[in-house]
Amino acid sequence: MATKQTLIITTTANRADVSSFPTLTGFSVVETTPDGTSTRYLVKTSDDSATWKAYDASSSTWKDVATQDITASSVMSEGMSKTALEAVPASAMTGFVGKSIDIAAAMQTTNDTQPTITSVTVKGESGATVTNQTTDLPMIDTAGDDGKSTEI
Repeated sequence: MATKQTLIITTTANRADVSSFPTLTGFSVVETTPDGTSTRYLVKTSDDSATWKAYDASSSTWKDVATQDITASSVMSEGMSKTALEAVPASAMTGFVGKSIDIAAAMQTTNDTQPTITSVTVKGESGATVTNQTTDLPMIDTAGDDGKSTEI
């Protein structure tokens, strides 16, 4: 079977609106990745001039990805794994405070099984209250020719 990839990007209707959160503490992802499948993520603020970014743990900074006109393939090669996205420390979230966050998620399968991404949550705190903004990403069928997947 040929490798198939799918790209999901949030829109104004489902981006993570964390503009009222004074403190952001990180991300959490609900996904299923059977053998032969994988996922990757990029994030950006919803500002018009914002660029897609991946967190570089070795330098403790967000870095612009080389491909800003993103595709499923570019997100798979330049994006963060679920583990890397969930490992972003609270100290690295300050650039997102007071904004909305767009998320790009790419899924890939090399066999008949499919990865699923149920949600990406931006976690935050407001004083003693823990607040989360969950972005539910639609489950996309990467097995069929539904116009949403790309064979590579």
